[in-house]
Amino acid sequence: MKHINESLFKALKKKFGKVQVTNAGIEAKYHVVEDKVAAWASARNGNLDASTKRVNLINWGETYAVNCPRCNDKRSRLYISHIWGTHCEQANKKLFSCVKCHNESCYWGDLWNVLFGTDYDPAIEQKSEDLKTGVDADARRMELPGPVENLIPINQLAEDHPVIQYLISRNFTDINMLANEYQFCFCSKSPWQKRFTDSGGNWHTITPQNRLIIPNVQQGVWQGWMARYIGDIPKDPNSGKPVIQKYLNAPGYSFSSSVYRLESAKAFSNGDFCIVCEGALSAIACGFAGVCTFGMYPRPMQEELLANTFKDGQIVFMVEHEAAANKRIFDVIARLNGKVAKGCLAVELAKGKDPASMTTSELMEAVINKQRNNHV
Repeated sequence: MKHINESLFKALKKKFGKVQVTNAGIEAKYHVVEDKVAAWASARNGNLDASTKRVNLINWGETYAVNCPRCNDKRSRLYISHIWGTHCEQANKKLFSCVKCHNESCYWGDLWNVLFGTDYDPAIEQKSEDLKTGVDADARRMELPGPVENLIPINQLAEDHPVIQYLISRNFTDINMLANEYQFCFCSKSPWQKRFTDSGGNWHTITPQNRLIIPNVQQGVWQGWMARYIGDIPKDPNSGKPVIQKYLNAPGYSFSSSVYRLESAKAFSNGDFCIVCEGALSAIACGFAGVCTFGMYPRPMQEELLANTFKDGQIVFMVEHEAAANKRIFDVIARLNGKVAKGCLAVELAKGKDPASMTTSELMEAVINKQRNNHV
């Protein structure tokens, strides 16, 4: 039987032994999405080259399943799409995200090195478009949180605006920096609306409107955005649980596919170190070396990005109380510890603390104390 990606199939069989094939002969489908926020950039004097591409998988098509040695699975539940490792010319990147174990704690961002070592292997260096792959290349504009004229740079807001007051309460007084360098803005109007009722029969609306917009800018390009609710979040009168999300993401965009401020931190430290936080404000509070994962722990693609970017340096993790209780972040740190030359540091913060709530001196003292304790 001829496989769609014969080179990958043979490499998997050589490494793992038995390979099961599902969806044999079915072509993978994905969108190559062109993100453009040129209209918004133009409204800001055109200071942003807002054009990039990303790949959104629709289905994996022909998939190869093997036993996962990392969780001792014996039921062939480590899945690899036939387009894994191929080069997508339209997006100018290799497709490494389509590998997954049934055990979510298993990391397989290093599958290339497992199969081929660190050497370049031309046998697998195929183009996604050259495989029998039905690529849906229709591009669309990345959806903005609202009309261009309603995305207001935060340095144009009044001093008593709730967004400004919130940022000041988090020790961010340089509003011009957040507006110009990080392109924070306020969405005054949005066509998106989702209405629902809580258990008490009260209506609530989820929308980017009246939220702080935090874009994820990589190399001058908007890859996505997050809309943060400002103020007290309404709660269900019976359960007491929040009825709307504190954060909303750009539709179709996953923050787990990139690391916030990764390139800036690499440039600042020359790849020697970075400080990993959960949120954008925390990353900014940590200075030019601060990055964030928009979550309690790095996801597989983020883990791979951190390992590759800082392979010759050190990675410092600012571990918040809830993340420490969750414990998954310590598994990530243990894996990365063997992949970066100078290892990792885990700085555990007290309950209720995050880097954005701490002064610079407090942050540096916490890191220095951890380094000192590690050398005792």
